[in-house]
Amino acid sequence: MKRLSILLLAAALLAAGCGYYSTSSRDRSLKGSLYMPILGNSTSQAGLELEITELIIEAIERDALLAIIPDENEADFRLQGIITRYDERASFTGSSGGAEEYHLQLTVQMDFKVLRPESLEVVPKDWSKNLNSQASFYLEDTDAGEALTREEAEEEVRRQLVEDTLNAIFGDW
Repeated sequence: MKRLSILLLAAALLAAGCGYYSTSSRDRSLKGSLYMPILGNSTSQAGLELEITELIIEAIERDALLAIIPDENEADFRLQGIITRYDERASFTGSSGGAEEYHLQLTVQMDFKVLRPESLEVVPKDWSKNLNSQASFYLEDTDAGEALTREEAEEEVRRQLVEDTLNAIFGDW
């Protein structure tokens, strides 16, 4: 029974730590409502815009300072963007002559706009940023050791993008 309790506690702690970001160093004074349409996607990766939009919205909702609302006319802020690059390139060729290491890059052009400054105690500035995240991965049949797999690299670039987006929203303005 004691072993089961320890396992359940460990599982709960692990699940609690699986979020995409931490708000410990972010400015906590920005509050209000946010409208975020689905990101645009100018890459060939179908569905990527839905996945990234959902990850960003989930992270903002976990933070609980901005309420996500479906009506732009009622929102204090608008966050919108377009995925401009999803690129996977070979970056290292092994002794066999084939590519063993790949570099994955994700770039999103994000725009943050204050829609109703009169309703806010603290009014941030509008901004437009290219957010770029990247990670390297190795093919599974190489001797790369503990390097990231393709799936882990994809998860890492998404995590970085979400973190960078939240830092841009709640950063020093």
